[in-house]
Amino acid sequence: MFKKTNPKYTYRFVCGVFMTALACGMFFFVWYRFVSAHNQTGALLGKGNLAMALLLYIALYIYFGRLVRAFGFGVERKFATVAAQIIALLITDVIEVFISLIATGQFRFLWSFTWRYFLLWCVQSVVIGLLTSLAINIYRKKFPPLQLLEIYGDYEDTFWQEVDSVDFKYHVKNRLHYSEGPFGSILSDYDAVLINNVPARPRNDILKLCFKRMYFVPKISDIIAGSADSIKLFDTPLFLCRNRGMSNLQWITKRVFDIVLSAAALIILSPVFAVTALAIKLDDGGPVFYKQERATKGGKPFMILKFRSMIVDAEKDGRTHPAGENDDRITKVGHIIRPLRIDELPQLWNIFV
Repeated sequence: MFKKTNPKYTYRFVCGVFMTALACGMFFFVWYRFVSAHNQTGALLGKGNLAMALLLYIALYIYFGRLVRAFGFGVERKFATVAAQIIALLITDVIEVFISLIATGQFRFLWSFTWRYFLLWCVQSVVIGLLTSLAINIYRKKFPPLQLLEIYGDYEDTFWQEVDSVDFKYHVKNRLHYSEGPFGSILSDYDAVLINNVPARPRNDILKLCFKRMYFVPKISDIIAGSADSIKLFDTPLFLCRNRGMSNLQWITKRVFDIVLSAAALIILSPVFAVTALAIKLDDGGPVFYKQERATKGGKPFMILKFRSMIVDAEKDGRTHPAGENDDRITKVGHIIRPLRIDELPQLWNIFV
């Protein structure tokens, strides 16, 4: 008997196939028109070469799209998915400039490919961006948010409010303390369970109920176990956690890459920094950056920098309050830079501190 496919997955798959076909069709139109007029080798219009060009574009678009989560229709925030599509298309089209130069064997076509693929990217961004937004709207109407039951521990926090604020995906319908179990008889009333700050033993008992969908906030031991290797020498599964950390060579290599890549990113993204800083200042006249104390290796405190995306006194009581998508404390600029994670970019400077 075949397992019934979740309609949500089918819908997202169909959307992904459609967007891929549309993006690649636009590229193929531009590529075919160009090689029709500049068939220098006499073989560029061959079916094999045309198919190779198309398949390369498809592979690049799917790879980078999955890398930046561009196909999470209805899973991620709408602005984030649209932005991911635009970024995936940009990376793919930039790489295609160099692939096309190699295919034609003519470096003199650099400018011709550059402006053509730039216009291609602009058209793709508008068309696919609008269709992605439409696809997400349809998804949200067709598939209502999951009804969650939160099972919480002795330390009651506000994480459930942060989950509930993503109202297009989750709705915390009810909240119960773990001591109010057993929960087997009521789980069928919910689409999923959120386990939050529950002690290990009762949490394991809840997980063993094999409910169809469970979310839980990981503890340190869960994070360590997540990187473990599985040893399959026995009937019983055995996990190996090496816990060796990085070698000196790995640490030096990582540090060099951190510095080089961060420096390059700061230079390349300097126009984004300038525009964002100006927009924040013009929006409400408040400070451009928001500072927050964090701890680094050995517990040493340091101040991270972020672009301010909320009103000046958003946390005037000294406590951290999770911000939802429609939080009225988020500024006009914040509604743009938060989904794109632009507010996190100043943290590149912390690499040098």
